Parts: sequence; structure tokens; C-alpha cells
Amino acid sequence: MADAFADFVNTASRESQDILSGKGNLDDVDIFPLQPGNGSEVTIGPDSGGKPQVIVFVAHWCPHCQAEVPRLVQLADDGVFDGVQVSAVATATNEQADNYPPSAWLKNEKWPFPVLADDAKGTAAQAYGLSAFPYFVMVHADGTVAGRGTGELPEDQLQANIKALKAGEDLPIASSSKSSAAS
Repeated sequence: MADAFADFVNTASRESQDILSGKGNLDDVDIFPLQPGNGSEVTIGPDSGGKPQVIVFVAHWCPHCQAEVPRLVQLADDGVFDGVQVSAVATATNEQADNYPPSAWLKNEKWPFPVLADDAKGTAAQAYGLSAFPYFVMVHADGTVAGRGTGELPEDQLQANIKALKAGEDLPIASSSKSSAAS
């Protein structure tokens, strides 16, 4: 899936005050299905096939994203995300910064989930209320936003959040001080 990274474009078309405040439903933000080069469809939005979702926004130059991505890959290998639709959104891309292009970085890290590329304006990041990197948005199976978090989240906290997300319960999510400011 990472090979088709350059074919992804995420164009969230409007912002929603409910989504920005962490309340509401993903129906409040327009997210378009994408057609990567391999012909499959990737969607971030309310139609997740009845699965909870984790959307993680990453920047290739962010040292905290560089630390978090391998941890997320390991959790995926351990089956922690089984039954959860996980997607990454690569945003704040900078040709002059480390790990450019993000597609090569994520491929090197063996990222196992679909990746979408935000546009140059950061439309998706703005629509989801990104404040720092990495940025997590966790969504219940019914499309309601369960919680948000920023920074490197400890493994036990990530596991507790995923367990609660799968059960449709409130999340014990919190942000970490280990994050990079969004510009």
C-alpha cells in the first residue's frame, strides 16, 4: 500500500466545529474515497464497515513521529489493532526535511496500513483539528469521535485506548509532552 502513496490525495472539503472540538460525528467532515494506483479504495470517514477507526497524522520530519511509527508497527504485528481500521495521513510534507519523501520513510518502517497524503495546504490536518505531531483521532464504530491525542503515547496507554475503542467505551486517552508543534 505504501508504494501507492504518491497516488493518494486527501481533500477534506470543509471544517466542522464539532469535529475540531472532539465531539460530533465524522459525517460532519467531508472525506472523499481515494483510488490508489492498485485500484483499491481507501476512505477515512463515517463508513468504516462497522469498525472503529484510528487515524494518525504524521510528519516525516517530526522526531516524535519517527519514534512512534515503529511502535505502532510493532503493535500491529502483535495484533493490537485487529478489528480496527487504521489509516495514516502524511501531512506537513517538506522536501528539504529528513525522511523525504514520506512514502519511502513509511515503507522503510514497514507501515502496514493505508496512507493518505494531505494536500499542501494541510486541509485534512486542519479539518481534524491537528495541533501537534503525531496526532491521533480515535473513532467509535458508529462514527462518533471517541478521543484525540498528541505526541508519543506510551504503549500501555495505546493498548488501553484500543481496547476501550473496540468495546465502544470512553477512552483513557491523554496527550504526551513528547510532540512536535504543528506549524
